[in-house]
Amino acid sequence: MAQLLNFNPKPTFKLTVSVTVPGEEQPGELTLTVKHMKPALWEALHKEASDWMVANTEPTTEGLTAMQADIMLKLVTGWAWAKVELNHENMVATLENYPTFYPAVMAAYGAELWAVRAKS
Repeated sequence: MAQLLNFNPKPTFKLTVSVTVPGEEQPGELTLTVKHMKPALWEALHKEASDWMVANTEPTTEGLTAMQADIMLKLVTGWAWAKVELNHENMVATLENYPTFYPAVMAAYGAELWAVRAKS
């Protein structure tokens, strides 16, 4: 049975992200709660990151991580780490511990937003 389509989508949804874990053969997974964004807002997030990169032609790792954390906090509203508060400091720590976290989240969200589901 097909899912009922709502005129106004839910404001958030769950997104499970696979992230490379240094030293491990298999990626780790983390379930996030993310905002439902219209394509224009999603594109604005990408533009914000691109504009930052253009303005910072020689970015420091610290500056890049802080910018990525800012972008993530505009998208992510919760995560499955119950005992770890979702805030800028912890997002920076996550990005430092898992360098592929940012691109994994952005790719997974984009795939979910633009997904074409095959009929089963």
